[in-house]
Amino acid sequence: MRATSRLLLSVVLGLLWVAAASAQEAGRVGITMGYPTAVGVIWHLSDAIAVRPELNVTTSTTNAALSTTSATAYGVGVTGLFYFKRWDAVGAYLAPRYGYQHGSATTGLGVDLPLPLPIDLSSIESGTTTSQHNFSGLVGAQFFAHRHFAVFGEIGATYSTATIRFTVPPAVPALADESSHAFGIRSSAGAVFYF
Repeated sequence: MRATSRLLLSVVLGLLWVAAASAQEAGRVGITMGYPTAVGVIWHLSDAIAVRPELNVTTSTTNAALSTTSATAYGVGVTGLFYFKRWDAVGAYLAPRYGYQHGSATTGLGVDLPLPLPIDLSSIESGTTTSQHNFSGLVGAQFFAHRHFAVFGEIGATYSTATIRFTVPPAVPALADESSHAFGIRSSAGAVFYF
């Protein structure tokens, strides 16, 4: 997991470096922050086309009466922005998007019983690993409030497919992988800080 996180961080830093180095040749470059929670880069290749890669990482630990669950998830995505209309400081665009999300969660029993047992319950762990692919078609608008600042909003349809793999203690029968498919509505909003 650490190697994957380092790889993702290297990719994002590489994109930032390439974008900054090419900013004068290809257009404006900025840092994006948005909801759903993500940070990324926007790179205007021309007046009509931009690319917006993004990254998000979350970690959590939940302590319950009988167990502790640790979860980590990271996601990467890339959106293409194709501007089709301009009204002064507002630009409307179509935005196909691809995103990948990988998450893992481990639950360990944290039971302290007054009576001795033949096994140590605190060493029993189970977990899940989830891989999800998202494909979206969005329409959005961006308001260029200042040469160094803009806000945007998007809405559209999304399709996702996910695979869930279970890990269980050796004494428990193995569980088969599960898969899911879903259609839905995706909306997002954010801000851009241009260099």
